[in-house]
Amino acid sequence: MDEFGEYYGRSYRLRFGSWNEAVSAAGLEPREPIDSDFIEEPESCPLCGKSNSELDFHHWRYGDNKQGCYLCRDCHDSIHEGDALPSENNNWLIEAVENLVRDHFERHGDLEKYEILSRYNVTSEKLVEYGIQKMKSENKHREGKADDE
Repeated sequence: MDEFGEYYGRSYRLRFGSWNEAVSAAGLEPREPIDSDFIEEPESCPLCGKSNSELDFHHWRYGDNKQGCYLCRDCHDSIHEGDALPSENNNWLIEAVENLVRDHFERHGDLEKYEILSRYNVTSEKLVEYGIQKMKSENKHREGKADDE
C-alpha cells in the first residue's frame, strides 16, 4: 500500500488504530481474528523486534490448514514487496519466502534454515532452502561484480 501515496498502510493504523478498525469504519465486516489456540501472538515482531506496534498475522497458507506468523505491518509489507502478492501472482509464496529470507539475513545476519522455519512458522523447508540458495547466489554475484570494479 505504501506505493499509493497519502493512503499508504501506516495512515490507516494512525487514523483508526488498526486495519480491522478501518474496515469496520468503512461499514465492512473485518477479518476474523486468528484463534489464539492456533498460534500465540508474540510480544514483539520476530523479524525486526519492534514491540511497540500492533502485530498482524501473516499467512503462508490459508483455509483449514492455515499457517503463518505474526509480524508488524512494516515487515508484513516488506515480505509482500515486488511479486509477492497473492492477488497478483500465483507464485506469490515463493517470492514472499525469498523476501523473508532476505529481510531475515539483513536484520539477523544468518541464513540458518531451521531458525527461519521455526521463527516464522514457514510452511515449506524446500521454499526456505530455495530462498537461502537464491540469496547466497545473489550475494556471490554482487561480490564478483565488486571484485571486477
